Amino acid sequence: MAFIANVLGGAARARLYEALAGHMDNGLPELEALRLLRTRTHKEDKRQKRLLDEAIAAMEAGAPLSHALQKHVPDMEYMLLAAGDANGRPAETLKHLAELVTMRGRVISAVRGALSYPLFLLFCFIGLLLTVAFFVVPSFTTLVPAERWFGFARLLRDVADFTASWKSLVLLLIILALVLLTLWSLPRWTGKLRALADHVPPWSLYRLLTSAVWIFTLGALLKGGIRADDALQLSLEGSPSAWLKGHLNKLYAFFAQGNDLGETLAHAPHSFLEKDMAQELAFYAALPHFAQRLPLLADQWLKRRIAEVEAACRKLNAFGILCIFFLLTLVGLAIWDLITVLSQGTNIF
Repeated sequence: MAFIANVLGGAARARLYEALAGHMDNGLPELEALRLLRTRTHKEDKRQKRLLDEAIAAMEAGAPLSHALQKHVPDMEYMLLAAGDANGRPAETLKHLAELVTMRGRVISAVRGALSYPLFLLFCFIGLLLTVAFFVVPSFTTLVPAERWFGFARLLRDVADFTASWKSLVLLLIILALVLLTLWSLPRWTGKLRALADHVPPWSLYRLLTSAVWIFTLGALLKGGIRADDALQLSLEGSPSAWLKGHLNKLYAFFAQGNDLGETLAHAPHSFLEKDMAQELAFYAALPHFAQRLPLLADQWLKRRIAEVEAACRKLNAFGILCIFFLLTLVGLAIWDLITVLSQGTNIF
C-alpha cells in the first residue's frame, strides 16, 4: 500500500473519484478535471490540496492518471486506475472505484458498530473490577479485618487481591500481546494452520471482509472490460496481503490450466470463499453479464454475513452483561456476609 494512502481516508477518496468521474462525464479531460477540483478544494483541506497538486504536476509532465495518483492510493485501487487507463474508460473505472471504497467503508463501519457495545461492556467490567479492588474492598477492611472474611466476602477479597496484584498486570500484558499478535497475523499468516483458523473469529471476519472486497474488485475489473485472466493477474499484483496473495496464486494457477472463471471460483478453498458463496459464483459465472452481477453478489453476501456478526455480538453483549451482573451480585453477597459478622457481635478490632 502506498505510504500516503492513510493520509487521505477512504470516504475522501470516494468523493474524489466520484467528482473526477462526474467532471469527465461532462466532457472535461482528466487534467482539467483535476485542475477544477483543485480550485474548488478548501484551503483547510491540506491533504487533498497536496494530492491534487502532485497529481496535476505529474500529468503535466506526461504521466497518465493512474501514475499521477499512485503514491496516494492503495495498490489495489492503483491497479484499477491503471486498467482504466489501458482500456480508455477512466471515468467508468473511477465510478467503480468510488463504489468499491464506499462499500468497503460501509462494511468496516457496520462491523465497528456491531463490536462497539461489547467493547463498552468490557471497559465497564474492567472499571467496575478496579473500583472494587482499589476502593470497595479496602473500605470494608477498615470495618472487618481481612482475615475474618468468609464465604462470598472472602471470594470477593481474593478477586480484589488478584486484580490489585502484579499477576493481573502480567495477565493483561499477555492478553494485549495476543491481541496485537492476532491483528498482525490477519494479513500475514498463511499455511495449513491458518486455513483452520479462518473458520473462527477474528480470522473468519478478516476472511469475510477481504474475500468480499476482492470479489467486488474483480467485478469492477471485469465491468471495465478487462479479461478474466488479466483481472486475476491485476488483483494478484495489487494485493497488499500475503494471505490474499497465497489464495489468488492458487486460483490463478487453476485458471491457467484452462478452466473458466466459474470453475476457478468454485475451486476456491473454503478458507478463502465459503462453500455457499463459491457455489453461487460458479452458478452465476455461466450466466450473461456476470461482471455486472459480481458487485451485487458481494454486497448481498456481506449483508448476510454482517447479520451473523451482529448476532454473535449480541451474544457477546449478553455475556458481558452477565459478567457485570455476577460481579455486582458478588459484591452484594459479600456485603451481606460482612453484615452477618457485624450483627453477631464478632470482635473486629
